[in-house]
Amino acid sequence: MEQGLKNEHTSFVLGSIRSGIIIFLLAASACSPGPRLQPKLKPVLDQSFDAAQVAKGTTWENVGAGIGLGIGFEAAQTFKVGISGILTSVDIQIFHGTNAQKNILFIISKTRDGKPSENAKDILARTVIDLKNVNYATPANYKVDLIKHCIAVHNGDVLAIILGNKDEISGCGWQTADGDHYNRGKRFSRSFQAPEWTIAAGRKSGHDLGFNTYVAPHFSCRPK
Repeated sequence: MEQGLKNEHTSFVLGSIRSGIIIFLLAASACSPGPRLQPKLKPVLDQSFDAAQVAKGTTWENVGAGIGLGIGFEAAQTFKVGISGILTSVDIQIFHGTNAQKNILFIISKTRDGKPSENAKDILARTVIDLKNVNYATPANYKVDLIKHCIAVHNGDVLAIILGNKDEISGCGWQTADGDHYNRGKRFSRSFQAPEWTIAAGRKSGHDLGFNTYVAPHFSCRPK
């Protein structure tokens, strides 16, 4: 009888330990933020165009309500991925002016026929940039963290960086430079009045926008 009670007690204790371990593991998994990435994530610079250096601050593209652009102007820069891995962040050379009224929308999308895609399935990341955190008057790199979006990229992919909001006034500028200095992508624009993505009339095929992309090579992730 006594031996039977000991066995029952031992079984109860072991069962409680197992249950505790399972609960702990489930809780730890539920509390893990963002996508599940492989360890030692080390992003490197992939694509880059320093428009501010090329233009010396003399040329910029207005995103939002700009002089002669009207309400709801959007701009986009396409780029061809050079490193396979995870797109971890993007720098954009932007600034805001005294007429800044609204925050701006930042989008990473796939492209179709070389232009930013309108298909919702092709939107890889969407976030809002608070203009209070953007440099005033002088263009500077603003970093957008994309790790939580878990964007897998491959060498040769053509993606688009989109800024603006065609329904709002923003008053934000995106640095550009005349000439085709970045030959792995193009600059596009559109507005409420002209909703198709086009290279602006009177501009050369270049006139690229300032940006950097960072990729963690040979890494993969999966959404939480």
